[in-house]
Amino acid sequence: MQYYNENTMGKFLLTLILFTLVSCTQSVNKKLMKADSLMQRYPDSALHLLENIKPPLVADKYNYAYYALLLTQARDKNFIQQTSDSLIHIAIAFYDSTENVSMQAKAHYLKGGVYRDCNNSRGAIKEYLTAIE
Repeated sequence: MQYYNENTMGKFLLTLILFTLVSCTQSVNKKLMKADSLMQRYPDSALHLLENIKPPLVADKYNYAYYALLLTQARDKNFIQQTSDSLIHIAIAFYDSTENVSMQAKAHYLKGGVYRDCNNSRGAIKEYLTAIE
């Protein structure tokens, strides 16, 4: 006697995979929120936590952008010179496409800090002015 058919098994596997992905996304989001809460008083702890998070999947655009923004911020607060703007560009691209003005401003401000580290005064000023707007 067969208790399942191929269609039922396929639905079960698909449900299991989706549940696993949602669980991982929630777990990453909780870690990101924890890092964010540590950022002001304990930026070294926030950096350590972020460096130990496996970067979210690119398909999870919200957490991927949040991760990129927080890691850039943690490095800045720990006086780590950043010589590439590729990480903050992820956050800029996402937040500029949303209505979240405070996160847009934060991302542009942090991009200004990256440009400052690269001795790009003109780029830094442009980003700081964008953040003010």
